[in-house]
Amino acid sequence: MLIITTLIHLTVGLILAADAVDEDRLDAQLGLILLGAAFYVVGIAAVRAINKKPLATWWMLTALIPVAAGLWWVVLR
Repeated sequence: MLIITTLIHLTVGLILAADAVDEDRLDAQLGLILLGAAFYVVGIAAVRAINKKPLATWWMLTALIPVAAGLWWVVLR
């Protein structure tokens, strides 16, 4: 559970960093949002690997939540 909490904090931090980037740098904003989602997916895979579970799981789809929230917060707001 601690690893998942840390992943959420890292992902939210990268989304907030994307919000701090100038608005004319949309590529950097999207990159930070997607980087946060990538760390999230890799972290979930690492937890699954540590626990010797199959890596492919529906938990990977939860990475779409911070992507959607980040896009709304940074780009569409």
